[in-house]
Amino acid sequence: MKKLIAIIILLSTTVLTANSQARMWSSADDIMTEFKDQNPLRETDDDGTEYILIDFTNYATFYYYLNEDDICYRCFIMPDDSGDLHAFVEKYDKKYVIVSDTQWKFYSGIDVSYIRLRETKTGQVYFEWYLPEH
Repeated sequence: MKKLIAIIILLSTTVLTANSQARMWSSADDIMTEFKDQNPLRETDDDGTEYILIDFTNYATFYYYLNEDDICYRCFIMPDDSGDLHAFVEKYDKKYVIVSDTQWKFYSGIDVSYIRLRETKTGQVYFEWYLPEH
């Protein structure tokens, strides 16, 4: 029984980690392929910017914004509820460099990504991942 509980905890942590990572520098094709089981949608914003929308039910909605080369340069993550929000903050505090209570830095082998916790005018809280030149 203890082994089963440990496996369940490990799997749930692995799913949270895999799903909660922005895909900075990933191609649109790679994102669409990786998350094909979640039925990703390729959309165009009001200003003509293309993005990929992925809804992880009961977890968060991800918006992967693409540049002219079809590469992700910005990602918005909208947690579904306060429990999911706190799970993201806890994960970010452990894995990334804390800049402030609402900002983190992620150093990858390619570049630095910045993460900000923001709020819409309607009060919805979300994370914005972005690259320094954008």
